[in-house]
Amino acid sequence: MDEAVTCFRANSRLSPDAIRELRAWPYPWRTPTMPDRWFVRRRVLSRDDLAGHTAARSWLAGYRRKAVMLFLSGQHQRLKRQRNNRKRRAMDQEEAKELETAIAGA
Repeated sequence: MDEAVTCFRANSRLSPDAIRELRAWPYPWRTPTMPDRWFVRRRVLSRDDLAGHTAARSWLAGYRRKAVMLFLSGQHQRLKRQRNNRKRRAMDQEEAKELETAIAGA
């Protein structure tokens, strides 16, 4: 939309080609750089709702550094949960083996 407004202000009209391009564009946010396009495709379009303090919402508001930090923090938390789940499963398997050994020995 920003590009359309800029084009309209410069030319006082939108060409049919510009309108077709706008209709084909999958999102209304300004994405002038490759990181903008990547972030919108990967982090914004996959969301049904843009909650208050998310990386996607911060990115769209223009707070790039905050968005990257929120994204990395979320990835860190996800990896931490996965690691804890693996540890928990390993401990459960170990306890099950000990229990089987105790039952077999009894």
